[in-house]
Amino acid sequence: MFAFVKLTSEAEFPNHELTLKYRFIHVLYQNLLYATLRTRQKLSLSRDIAHALESFYGKQAKLVANELATLYETAREFSPAADYFLLAAEHSSQVFAVQEAEQLVRRGLAMIEKLPDDAERNVKELPLQILLANILIATQGYSAPEVEQAYLRGRELCQSLGEAADPLPVLGGLGLLRGLHGQFQASMELAEEFLEIARRKQDPAELFGLQMIAFSSYYTGDLMRATQLYQDCALTYDPEIHRPLAWVYGDDVGMSSYAYLSWLRWILGYPTQAWRHMEDSLRLGQEVPQANSQAFSLFFKAFHYLLRRESYEVCRWADKVIALSTEHGLPYWLALAKLVHGWALVERGLSDEGIEELCEGISIYQAIGAEVPLTVLFCLLADSYAKTQRTEEGLRTLDQAFAFVKKINERFYEAELWRLKGELLLQTNADSREAENCYQQAIEIARQQSAKSWELRAATSLARLWRRQGKTAEARQMLAEIYGWFTEGFDTADLKDAKALLEELSAARSTISSNRQHTVGREKERVQLKTGFDAALAGRGSLLCVTGG
Repeated sequence: MFAFVKLTSEAEFPNHELTLKYRFIHVLYQNLLYATLRTRQKLSLSRDIAHALESFYGKQAKLVANELATLYETAREFSPAADYFLLAAEHSSQVFAVQEAEQLVRRGLAMIEKLPDDAERNVKELPLQILLANILIATQGYSAPEVEQAYLRGRELCQSLGEAADPLPVLGGLGLLRGLHGQFQASMELAEEFLEIARRKQDPAELFGLQMIAFSSYYTGDLMRATQLYQDCALTYDPEIHRPLAWVYGDDVGMSSYAYLSWLRWILGYPTQAWRHMEDSLRLGQEVPQANSQAFSLFFKAFHYLLRRESYEVCRWADKVIALSTEHGLPYWLALAKLVHGWALVERGLSDEGIEELCEGISIYQAIGAEVPLTVLFCLLADSYAKTQRTEEGLRTLDQAFAFVKKINERFYEAELWRLKGELLLQTNADSREAENCYQQAIEIARQQSAKSWELRAATSLARLWRRQGKTAEARQMLAEIYGWFTEGFDTADLKDAKALLEELSAARSTISSNRQHTVGREKERVQLKTGFDAALAGRGSLLCVTGG
């Protein structure tokens, strides 16, 4: 036997026993010798080795969970095999090995199927289903069909086990899924049920329940309520207490709270505060050893630059998301990153390449099964069509976006949709009053939502239209009112554009006023001349008086 193996090292087990480690000098010898063993011998040896390793490692057996799972699987001891596949999958998911983690969970569930259909089996299956859903969120996307199947199976198990089961991970997962499918009322109801249980148990997952309510509030346009809830979550967040929830609910609750808070603050008209929240989100996201949370925070950084219309920075941060998503197999974030990257390419003049990437991103996103936030994605595509004078395609894209607004009541981007429709209509032969009505609608919706950044954009577009129509004074007054509301963010593109337009309108007003005064002066001089000539002709004056001589 020793002719086929060689000593590699001497080691110490956690129980302080010493051991020698050998390995076959060639895998062919290993396979050949293993093939000579009868099935019963394989079972017996695998079981004995597993028991020995458990004895040697004791409470630290999770360090060799993968090996123990495989040994018990071979030994046909399916119950401990399922337990160790769960431990091995949990470890893999926490060190970025999500693809390996998925395989381990599925092997664990295969062990479960071989157990008697009783309460003990259900107890073992529940955490595997929850972990599978969590892993699939990363590998397939938040709203993938398999994610929903895992959570629905988890709910069946919870109902079967009654008080013996913790229903929060399943309720939270289903609530998030309902929200991403645009079923906001159903998501709210699950969130309320979640919160009631979490508060009764004093479970730190209460923050996730608040997030679910904030999520639905945000996407349906209740921006003030969403801001308050996300702010409460962000202020309550404690990494030591709440960070472990990332491996139960899909991402770090502190990171995602600050990410959405940054988006909300920007829409509400506080660009500087939004930037600070974005930096907090990025910091927390990069501290979590989880690919999904890291991709989440990087994407929101890229999107924040998109809101600021800084296309080169959008590309830089989107590239980071694409690289991370490609490395770890994260199609959800890959789709979104391609979208914002495509938008930025169009802004930089690479219209064909950018629109192709935008369309690719939307296709990937729809294939995942997500519906929220498709209005945003269609809005970005329509914006790019508008900038490249592809008017008809832009209007058709907006029709799709408005259809989703009506279908699922996703309204937080609605004002921007109406503004873009106005921009596109001005590129057609349509009556300019149609575009004006769109801008007015955008302003009205923005005011209802306290969305000052959307209001500023719509007011700027309307002011440009009014300037072309000669309504300079009205344009200046309207734009000055919303511009004067802002107290920060004057280095951002939207506020710079508004300021420049205000200066142009003020200059035009001064020119008009000056021309009017000049015209009045000339008219007064003409009257004086006429009076002088009339007097001279009547013999009541001289021509010298008329000419000023």
